[in-house]
Amino acid sequence: MTDAATLPAADTSTNGAGSRQQRLAAAVKNLRSRQSLSSIPVDRWVLIAGAIMVPLGIALIILAWYGASHKALIIQQFPYLLSGGLLGLGLMITGGLAYFGYWVTRLVHENRTNTRELVAAIDRLAALGADEDGVAGPTAGDGVLLATATGTMLHRPDCPVVANRAGVRRVKAGTKGYEPCKICEPDLVDLTSG
Repeated sequence: MTDAATLPAADTSTNGAGSRQQRLAAAVKNLRSRQSLSSIPVDRWVLIAGAIMVPLGIALIILAWYGASHKALIIQQFPYLLSGGLLGLGLMITGGLAYFGYWVTRLVHENRTNTRELVAAIDRLAALGADEDGVAGPTAGDGVLLATATGTMLHRPDCPVVANRAGVRRVKAGTKGYEPCKICEPDLVDLTSG
């Protein structure tokens, strides 16, 4: 367990109670510093199990074939086929399912990581869309729509036709002579007058 060299010097002034606490603290510290098998993630255990079961199953099938091939009568071959062949086949299938489980687990972890990164990117984009006062820029619900420099169609600010395009002008909803975009379908009711 612990050596005498790792134990602190005993404190004789407290009737051995301090010494016991020091030894216990040193032993607990030693336990915390050790790397245990329980620190390996479950998905890694599934991978290790699959890596052991598949070759073991193949070896059992080969041994069953070898044993059955040296017996002349079919009745003598059955014990080899049942014990080695079926057990080997079962181990191979179970090991393959363990590999598949590990692969699915990795996909789930990767998907969660990508989702977190996507949410963080969306949050950064939303922060970039806000002006210096922290107020968000024009949205489709505030009555301000956009049109190209020479166009007669009204677009919402998030419409792909006008997004990140130079020469875009603001037009109030309800302005005569403009028709709605077929892609973003903006609301042409003047929201600022009501």
